[in-house]
Amino acid sequence: MKQIQAGNFGEAIDLLNKYIAAYPHLSDGLNLRGFCFEKRGQYGDAVLDYKRALMISPNNSEIKKNLARAENVWNSLLYRKIEGHKREIAINPQNPVNYLEIGKCMKNLGRWDDAETWYDHFLSRTEASADEIIRYSEILSHNNHIQKGEKILKTYTEKYPGDQRLWSRYGFFTMWLGKFKIAIKAFENALEIKPFFKEAQDGLDQAKGKAYIFEWTDTTARHKAKAKVKEYPVDRYYRMVRKKPSDEKTRYLLIDELVKVKRYEEAYQQLQVLSKSHSDDQKFQALYDSVITIREALIKNRVEDYKARLEKNPKDKEAALALAESLSGLFDYDGAVKVLEDYLAQTGNSESPDARFRIARYAGWNRDFGRSLEQVNFLLGKDPDNLDYQLLRAQLAVWTSQDYDIAEKLLLNVVQKQPENIDALLAFGTLRTNQGNFEDAKKYLELARGVDSTSKYVEQLETYLAAEISRAEERKIFEILEEGRKILVESHDCEQALLKYDEYYSKANVNRLFLLEYAEVYACVKNYPKAIELYNQALNEEYSFEGAYGRAKAYLWGKDSVNALIEFKKLAAEAPDNFEVNMLLGDSYQAMHQYDEAREVYDSLMEKFTDSAQVALIQPRYSWIPVSGFSSFMSSFPNYIGLAPQFNYYSDNQNLSFQNSGGRLEFGLTNYISAGVTFMRGTLSSKTASRNYTTLEGNLYLRLSKYLILAGGYGNMTYRGTRNMRISNASLVYSREGKENKVNLNANYLRTDAGIILFSTRLIDYRSERIDRIMANMYRFNGSFQNKHGLKLSGIFSYLTLDDGNAGNDLQLRLGKAFDDDITAGYEYAYSNYSWKSNFYYSPRNFESHSLWGEWMLEKSDDLELTLGAKLGYVPANDFLVREISGTANYKIFKSLSLMGKVTAGGTYRYDAAYNFLSGSISAFWTL
Repeated sequence: MKQIQAGNFGEAIDLLNKYIAAYPHLSDGLNLRGFCFEKRGQYGDAVLDYKRALMISPNNSEIKKNLARAENVWNSLLYRKIEGHKREIAINPQNPVNYLEIGKCMKNLGRWDDAETWYDHFLSRTEASADEIIRYSEILSHNNHIQKGEKILKTYTEKYPGDQRLWSRYGFFTMWLGKFKIAIKAFENALEIKPFFKEAQDGLDQAKGKAYIFEWTDTTARHKAKAKVKEYPVDRYYRMVRKKPSDEKTRYLLIDELVKVKRYEEAYQQLQVLSKSHSDDQKFQALYDSVITIREALIKNRVEDYKARLEKNPKDKEAALALAESLSGLFDYDGAVKVLEDYLAQTGNSESPDARFRIARYAGWNRDFGRSLEQVNFLLGKDPDNLDYQLLRAQLAVWTSQDYDIAEKLLLNVVQKQPENIDALLAFGTLRTNQGNFEDAKKYLELARGVDSTSKYVEQLETYLAAEISRAEERKIFEILEEGRKILVESHDCEQALLKYDEYYSKANVNRLFLLEYAEVYACVKNYPKAIELYNQALNEEYSFEGAYGRAKAYLWGKDSVNALIEFKKLAAEAPDNFEVNMLLGDSYQAMHQYDEAREVYDSLMEKFTDSAQVALIQPRYSWIPVSGFSSFMSSFPNYIGLAPQFNYYSDNQNLSFQNSGGRLEFGLTNYISAGVTFMRGTLSSKTASRNYTTLEGNLYLRLSKYLILAGGYGNMTYRGTRNMRISNASLVYSREGKENKVNLNANYLRTDAGIILFSTRLIDYRSERIDRIMANMYRFNGSFQNKHGLKLSGIFSYLTLDDGNAGNDLQLRLGKAFDDDITAGYEYAYSNYSWKSNFYYSPRNFESHSLWGEWMLEKSDDLELTLGAKLGYVPANDFLVREISGTANYKIFKSLSLMGKVTAGGTYRYDAAYNFLSGSISAFWTL
């Protein structure tokens, strides 16, 4: 709970894994681990744990609430993912990955029919991997499309013959269709690839109709042989194969003789022995098919006969026992149990040990262990010395991995009294294997081999024993890792723990999860370069949030603040509600001396998280930010120096040419106040006149908040041959870009020479008796808004007053839509109107135009943005087409130097004629 309260959900999950393994019958561990997964954004794992917890405690309201909450979020994420892939399909319908991902989402949502449909689309476009076919088979089995699944699995077992999972799944599908022979072969193929593959073992038992049964061979003839006048061929061949079990030629002769005398059940048993090595042999297959067909037909005939007898007399014990035995021969254990239970009910639930013992055996072979235990315990209560009852009870203990003490006691007694009972020897060998007593297990294996070396169950026990010995060696190696983990938990001695981790790493085949854990230990001993190396190795195998988070911390603690900031920015974008990630993002900003950004992150955390423990972690971090004041000001002045050179150009078909160049120098006084000076020199010229001018302004910038900036400037403008003119400007800028909306608002005021604003050749040498130059006051407001759907609204409104008494306004409104990440287009309305028309500059009355515009983002990366713009419109009053084309570039040469440029060419209607213009600008900003 301490780890959870501290927000260390990864560490909490590690502890809960051990708790759940120790107490699997309790729901609290699963509930808490689900909560941890949910906090880490692993909603699929969270839902799974909550469901498991609810199965244990179905009336627990807290678990129900947690499950509903997690499912709601997870389902929402899945639907969003589906929509994303559908958009990708609209762009490129031939990419199979999108169909596959939608199919997975539908499966997780429980929409099985839809999942199958999307998987069908996926398979129609590409060949699937074995993993995807396994998932697909789960969907088909849920939808009960067994025949369809069988065909697909058959194809892919041929394509991936070495994948035991496909063989096992193919076995189940063929078994469900009643093709037991094919199913058995499929399960055996799976077990040849991976012995003791649990799914295939269970399937093989079901296909053969028994949960766990060993072959029995009569060996009493060795000790009870009697002199016979004549030895029949069957007896002779039996004697020969018992003496030499590997003599397959004689075993074939025995089978032929058994068939001749119509002993099909025994022939079937001998074929089972040969099936291990002759299943692909045509002679064997033909003989097997013949025997199995006749055997099943005979059994079915007997079934019908005994059913008829029972219908006439439900208390006919002989018929009931024989019918049950026949049904078991067809592997219909449920039917066999029902026949015997009906018989007991008809006879008043009499003791009838024969019937009860058969119920116990058939139920055990059918993995109905509860019913089997009930009957065998009843029988042992009546006859505790019966060796058959003792053996079956011991086998049930071994099969269920319970009551090993009972199994050992009973098996010792059976083996002591029946030393050649192969079932008892194999059960004892399995018991000893499960207990880890491998030497004793080998002893019982060899005893069983001595009884019947041909038994496939002897071979299975040998394989199982070898696998468990290998697992035991792996467990010994794993114990080294557990020792290291124990040292970390109990003594927190990272140096000593690292020795164990190094030893484990040298002996084991490690996976990605261990690499992440290993990296944490190296980080604990402050060997951050090695920790980063291990994190990179793990992340190269497969990306995980946990690994990226650990690497980011190693960068930060290892004083690599540049990479730390890069990584934490990515993580914060991936998990914006993760407290620890955002807190360390603020620390990374501090390490980079970006104190404003650090403070903003801490402020955001204080607003979002109110838990006292989290608040206690944030509050001290404010004190780490350098204090303000005069001493701080002097020590950090200037906060930064910015140099911004620029050049502007404008010309038209009225012979006007304008250009100016210069720059701005800024000084950061504090984190929120900057000051600067702007110097520009320019020229206004035509064919008949030319004027040079100079401007010098002082500027002040106030950062009122993260999104709001206030700026102002004041200075002189000088034309050669005229007196100085006072110029000034002011602006208020608001800019905010969120996940869903982008908003930009600007309010500006500018007082300057009218010629620089209106671009008229007649204003170059303007002079009147009243004033030397016409000055202009411009009030300008512009803004833009774009929502998450790509809808864009922008506008510009300017109001101009001039010293000659004229005034006018210009309006431009744009409505557009982003059709994808690169292209935006829409409609523009423009309107211009002045109090009166002047002979000295363009001042229209009620001029309006309607245009279509578009922008194409040619390139957008961290370093470069290129945009191409175009406009085509119409002026109704003059029946004239408006056109314009522009290009914009922003290039980040390196971190502190950016270059911006724009070129525009266009044409409109002015002075009762076509008006063409060309403008351009280039600027840079260099932070020192």
